[in-house]
Amino acid sequence: MQRTLTGTSFGPARRGGVWAYLGLMFAASRQRAALGQLDAHSLRDIGISAQEAQSEIARPFWQVPGHWLR
Repeated sequence: MQRTLTGTSFGPARRGGVWAYLGLMFAASRQRAALGQLDAHSLRDIGISAQEAQSEIARPFWQVPGHWLR
């Protein structure tokens, strides 16, 4: 019996494969980099604190938001 990623609980594989997950990782990385460029006023405009922004920026690139995987 051959096991593939689509036969496991690996969420992104069920939705579009490893390439789709890689795309999500790069998108999250770009968005976190952009978040790091915002000043305090811009962060307030989008409703997050500087500490929340730093916490998000510090996340590893492979940790994409869970709601992206549904």
